[in-house]
Amino acid sequence: MKIETQNAKTIYNVAGNMHLHNSPEVVALLNKGKQEKLKEINSISFFEILTKEFSGKKLIERKSELQEIEKRLAENRQLILHGEPGLGKTTTLFQLSKGLENLVYISVKSKSPISVLSYLINKIRLSNGDDLLEIKDVEEACEWLQTSLQKSKHCFIIDDCEQDKETVSKIISLEKFDSIFLFATRNKFLFEGTGVAFYPCSPFSEDEVKLFLESQGVSLNKLEFNNIFKASRGNPLYLFYFSQFQISPLPEDLVQYQNSIWSGLSPRQQEILTLISIPYFNITLAELAEVMKYESIIESSKDIDDLSSLIKNYEGLLELFHPSFKEFVLEKLESKGLLNSYKEKLGVYYLTKEEIIQATYLLIDISPNKIDKYLFDVFPSLISWGELNFALKVLHLST
Repeated sequence: MKIETQNAKTIYNVAGNMHLHNSPEVVALLNKGKQEKLKEINSISFFEILTKEFSGKKLIERKSELQEIEKRLAENRQLILHGEPGLGKTTTLFQLSKGLENLVYISVKSKSPISVLSYLINKIRLSNGDDLLEIKDVEEACEWLQTSLQKSKHCFIIDDCEQDKETVSKIISLEKFDSIFLFATRNKFLFEGTGVAFYPCSPFSEDEVKLFLESQGVSLNKLEFNNIFKASRGNPLYLFYFSQFQISPLPEDLVQYQNSIWSGLSPRQQEILTLISIPYFNITLAELAEVMKYESIIESSKDIDDLSSLIKNYEGLLELFHPSFKEFVLEKLESKGLLNSYKEKLGVYYLTKEEIIQATYLLIDISPNKIDKYLFDVFPSLISWGELNFALKVLHLST
């Protein structure tokens, strides 16, 4: 006998150990659980994290620049701040946020396209009292974001846009209605074809350099100040390096300063920075302690504290303090022929912990035989997150 369909609302299995009932009450209960989980995920405020990062820091107020950006925003509804590494784009975004309402901040760095888009959509829906959405497709997410923007009066700040040109370009192309979008990138040329307005972040003036150094407790005579002003070209990151690592003679540019800092670190400190810079997701303090064979997490925590000017520690999640410094570390390892060795070491560790996506990311180019049996499991997750380049590499290797 062949059963073509079954329309019963209640299904019993022969063994009697399963009872499925899709009554309205059960469906509502399941939906409630899903909504609570989505609210937990989307209640994260990246702006609060950013605020904590800046708490206690003495920032140089740049009133004229902030006023000009606000004016340009009012005229254009969306605007891209751009400038070389270290010019203070994120600091400017933070200072601008004080005068903005209904603010949503997110950095696209180290986030999948689907997670960025879902976050923006659900922040709007949270504010409107709508059910939150679990979206698994990037194109669908773009459609939902466009629909959601019709009921939004938010100000969205999207940082580190050079890290995901495709997703940011999709967001730029949407109709903004009553919302405002402020983007920040170090690479203006990636977005020149989008038609969006640009604003160049400027370096510190002589007076601003003086204020910054005073805020860092650095006292210089006139000749010393003239030298640092000339060498830094008003770049706040260069000045920050100088406040933490005073090197003589002064390095000519950011890269040389970073090289001098690196050379002054112990091999153990260099290894810590290396292991933090290479994984797909942020390495945890506990993982670092295991990989480096510390006797305790307390011991590893002390070493992290000693490098606090170069490492961010978000409740045990570790990250290098600035994207340009991370790039420097990776380039340094590549030039010394050490990058693949560290990828192998960390990748094998993550394999033993069954952290398959971390392991795949680290080993796919250097030891694909170690992760080939996991590729079909990894691929769907990468697709659902919108990590298309990573997913294509996995697909190519698995076929």
